[in-house]
Amino acid sequence: MLQRLRGLIRAPLPLPRPGSGLTWRLEGPAPDTRPVRSKRQALERYAGWVYAAASTLAQDVRAAPWELWQRDGAAKAGWRRLPPERMPGLLRRPNGLQSWPDLVELSQLHLELTGEAFWHLLRRDGWLEGLELLHPHWVEAPLLDEAGRQLRGWQVQVPGRSPQVLPAEEVVFLRYPHPLEPLRGASPVEAFALSHDMDLHARAYGAALLKNRATPELVITSEEELTPEQAEVLRERWLERYRDPARGPAVLGRAAKVQQLGFNLKDLAFLELAELSRDQIFAVYKLPASKVGLTSDVNRANAEAADATYRRNAILPRLRRIEEAVNLHLLPQLGSGVANLWYEYENPVEEDRSYTLRRAEAMLKAGAITLNRYRDLLGEDPLPDGEVFLQPPGARWHRRVGEG
Repeated sequence: MLQRLRGLIRAPLPLPRPGSGLTWRLEGPAPDTRPVRSKRQALERYAGWVYAAASTLAQDVRAAPWELWQRDGAAKAGWRRLPPERMPGLLRRPNGLQSWPDLVELSQLHLELTGEAFWHLLRRDGWLEGLELLHPHWVEAPLLDEAGRQLRGWQVQVPGRSPQVLPAEEVVFLRYPHPLEPLRGASPVEAFALSHDMDLHARAYGAALLKNRATPELVITSEEELTPEQAEVLRERWLERYRDPARGPAVLGRAAKVQQLGFNLKDLAFLELAELSRDQIFAVYKLPASKVGLTSDVNRANAEAADATYRRNAILPRLRRIEEAVNLHLLPQLGSGVANLWYEYENPVEEDRSYTLRRAEAMLKAGAITLNRYRDLLGEDPLPDGEVFLQPPGARWHRRVGEG
């Protein structure tokens, strides 16, 4: 089958004649180019290589370290990193069922499958006390105001409950932007849906071949007419005597022969097409194959380069999206008692962090930053007597250039 497909790909196609449109047509019903038409269908694609890619991204985003800062001015040099016990309860346990890392991981999974994630703000007496996830297939449609200019709310249908409308200000909407629908997200699954379905159907067909599709392994044929009773007796005697191969070869009556049914293992060569589907899925997610344990043709050098590219192009933008949602929509609603807070991820790009640390060390040795500031850049706690500068050997202080 694989050889036939390759032959078809290499076969020349006739050019269309001017004014005649296409010179060929597909027989039968037109192929379905959009197998994913709803958010629920996108969520149901969480299998195979999609599971491998989406779960890896969600787990890496969950595992990223975060820090809470007390801002003092625009320059970060004046900010103060707060200890973990100062973290607002919303960012530790947003609801009774999930921790904050749980919510982040599931939100990222929703984004990878449907392109959308919804946080419903939970209030008591007007104060924000928690949030819960809305599954994307529960959110049926955005609702606009009468002028059609502003988002008024979201129509939500939770299974087993009556439909309801949540005000727009009570929902934080995270999305991968859609070029045609400004109030909905673009699902990555739609970009590779055909490849994913081809991979699943190819594997299902291969499994059916391996199971013989309910076809018997052997068939006993005879040139003579057999009654159903005779056929059943012959079948039972065969199974009774020759089920165990150690009993030796079979001996049949006159004009009877045994034919083995099955398939050639070359029939499974089409499963090589699964690699094409895998590569397209990983390309959409910007995920190197080495991140899921596929190490063919991978050495240490290109594995490290692929990992750095993955952190820069895949993980970093996802962390920024969550950071923006928290700092723009959640922290400002926690009240004046936690004003000027900033929730920030630790940069996952090793090259950038190495450059920052080298620069901090050079500034420390030059006497440009204090010891505590240097420790802060390293992620260490400040020292009680750490607000000191290191004076380079032989350095002298002058009020202005040229003064002795």
